[in-house]
Amino acid sequence: MWWEDKETSTEEQALEIHRLALLGRETEIAAEFASVLGNSWKNQSRFREAVELCKSTLDITEDYRVLHSLARSEAELGDVKLAEQHYQQALELCPQEDETEKASIIHHLAIIYAQQGEVETAIALYQQSLELKEKIGDVQGKAASLHQLAIIYAQQGEVENAIALYQQSFDLYEKIGDIQGKAASLTMLGQLLADEKQDFKTALEYLQESFEIFEHLKSPDAQTVKEIIDKIRTAQINLINKDSSEIISPYRELIENIRELGIGY
Repeated sequence: MWWEDKETSTEEQALEIHRLALLGRETEIAAEFASVLGNSWKNQSRFREAVELCKSTLDITEDYRVLHSLARSEAELGDVKLAEQHYQQALELCPQEDETEKASIIHHLAIIYAQQGEVETAIALYQQSLELKEKIGDVQGKAASLHQLAIIYAQQGEVENAIALYQQSFDLYEKIGDIQGKAASLTMLGQLLADEKQDFKTALEYLQESFEIFEHLKSPDAQTVKEIIDKIRTAQINLINKDSSEIISPYRELIENIRELGIGY
């Protein structure tokens, strides 16, 4: 069909197809293009545009993929309750056979619960998402869920569990050649090793590698990692000088302030 090449259509072409689908009330075409465009715009930080596109599509069809895409941008805009509501709707409407989309919805819903401090619910959802991703062979998605689980365990003070999960995530990203995901895991691993283990040597090796990857990708996260490296070097000097009052723990600040580090799941 003329409209089926949605993944490779230019944005202008995709928008025109979507516009015509809305006019003709071609619900399946409208939903597919809205989902693809909405996710793409979310990854470009065009959140409000994504929200408007998804809402216009939901006027003619209550599609689970569109609800999922809408919730992702709503969450970025701080509309957490709305995002949670739309993730739940998407999950309820998602067909059993679309396990890929279901696993992704559950993963994003877990992020919402984690942000609201509902840790046990978040962990249970991540585990559910991991089981589905394992079943369908989604290695990249599995790495992302392991990474998010590691963040929770680190925040709960379960350092060994967090390190193990970051390492698993890193290994999977390396296996599939996802250098952006690899850099994200290296960043978190390095910070955690320095902050909780005072293993500055290994931490700085990880962070330097992460910094070089982000710099190569021209990612703004390179600057964030550079600042972390500087903090760790200062902490290292203070430890040598026995000035323990100056050794601060920026790990939670890191979790809060670092952007998604390229993991768009």
